[in-house]
Amino acid sequence: MNKIFLSFCALLMSIGVYAQLQVNPQVGMNVMQFSNDEDEVEFNGNIGYSLGLDLRFGDKLQLQPGAHWFHASTATKVEGEEVQIDEDIVHQYIKLKALLAYNLIDRNSFKLRVNAGPSYDFLVNAELGDEDVTNEFNNGVFYLQGGVGVDILFLTADVGYAQGISDTYDGSEVFGDGKAAGFYFTVGVVFGN
Repeated sequence: MNKIFLSFCALLMSIGVYAQLQVNPQVGMNVMQFSNDEDEVEFNGNIGYSLGLDLRFGDKLQLQPGAHWFHASTATKVEGEEVQIDEDIVHQYIKLKALLAYNLIDRNSFKLRVNAGPSYDFLVNAELGDEDVTNEFNNGVFYLQGGVGVDILFLTADVGYAQGISDTYDGSEVFGDGKAAGFYFTVGVVFGN
């Protein structure tokens, strides 16, 4: 984990020397949904929140790395012979992303952009009611995500979708195998050119 983080920081610093830089702090909402292969397990995403910071390197075509704190909640219902659960899984993680963005409209006071790329979520903890279920989940999950964003003057908003491409669970006997996916919406401000 430390090697990935240090590599990520080194990449940001080396790109910053050569490129135009914008800083974009954001707050947002998310709805994360788990999938699984177990018939008796049902998941429904609740509204969660995020706080984070994106950097934008470039002008019309941009590299957009970022780091965000996500707090998500997923309603969980299990009706097995041995297990009965009807509670929320509250999960928190740190998302590192490296998106490419392209401004479809690129005016001084208005920009419309699309973005896409990989992200990686480091699981901080997961709780089912009062029980710590962090060990049921993998320590991290790779995602592909994409979205649309708009800048009006110094204000910004983004909406997008993230699809997990690696397994969410770590051989869980209760939840089976599955992936995570969800929608997100963020608002923020942009500092820089």
